[in-house]
Amino acid sequence: MALTPELASSFARTALANVAQEYPAKLDHVMGGPADVRGPRELHPAFYGSFDWHSSVHMHWSAVRLLTLAPDGLQDSTRTSLVDLLDQRLSVPALQIGESNEVLIGDKVIVGGGGRVSRSVAARLVGREEFAGYWEYVLDEALFTAPAHPMWSGAALIGPTGKLVGIGSLQMQQQLPGGKVTPLNMMVPIDLLPPVLAGLTAGGHDLPRRPWLGVLTEEISGRVVIVGATKNGPADRADLGEGDIVLAVGGEEVATLAEFYRAVWALGPPGVTVPLTLAREGDVFEVEVKSKDRMSFLKKPRMH
Repeated sequence: MALTPELASSFARTALANVAQEYPAKLDHVMGGPADVRGPRELHPAFYGSFDWHSSVHMHWSAVRLLTLAPDGLQDSTRTSLVDLLDQRLSVPALQIGESNEVLIGDKVIVGGGGRVSRSVAARLVGREEFAGYWEYVLDEALFTAPAHPMWSGAALIGPTGKLVGIGSLQMQQQLPGGKVTPLNMMVPIDLLPPVLAGLTAGGHDLPRRPWLGVLTEEISGRVVIVGATKNGPADRADLGEGDIVLAVGGEEVATLAEFYRAVWALGPPGVTVPLTLAREGDVFEVEVKSKDRMSFLKKPRMH
């Protein structure tokens, strides 16, 4: 659906009306005592209104997108209102983007959560290593910090020079000597952002794609084991099931999640056929899975 002037104006009115409405509000706010009882505007000076923080972020992003995609389709007064909104709410200077190699293991860092300074945690970088997630995800080098921030998602990892060096992604557990388990955060290095930033702000449609199988896997006893599959995804349609063991991709043996994913991605773009060697209940057999573009399985924005 085309973004007509009428549709752009409708979206703009929605964004402006929602961010101006502070109440009703749904807060996710940990209170240590009566002094911590605060309203949405005080807790989130930029992103209040729209019922909750997440929706307010979406409304602000909508304002940015409208000014980027349809500036000439908006009335002068509406365009001015959107610009004024962003100038007023997003008035704090942005952190300067640094490089993750500025931080060495053992260095002090700050993990800044949304809201205000009191939502920041003093931490240290405790590790840098490859990370592979069960959802077809690999980072060549992830950053790990401790102690863990309870609101890690999207938190800023700030290095010793005050620059942004990473973004919070996960809370994990680390087993220490003696069996003690302590939580830590996994951070995505900021170095991955600049090469794709322009593509992301343009909607992400032109960024490179990888073949996607829609399979969930874990490493168990040195084997890549399927533990689930996205309904109606490529793996599900090929009847890959829980408990299947992936032995090889295109004849290349794999023993880790990272090896499995990289072997699939090396075959070509989304749509490429992925030949797998599987073990199931003592039988070893070959199966071909027609990969897809994961974006085609995501819900599209409703234009109404």
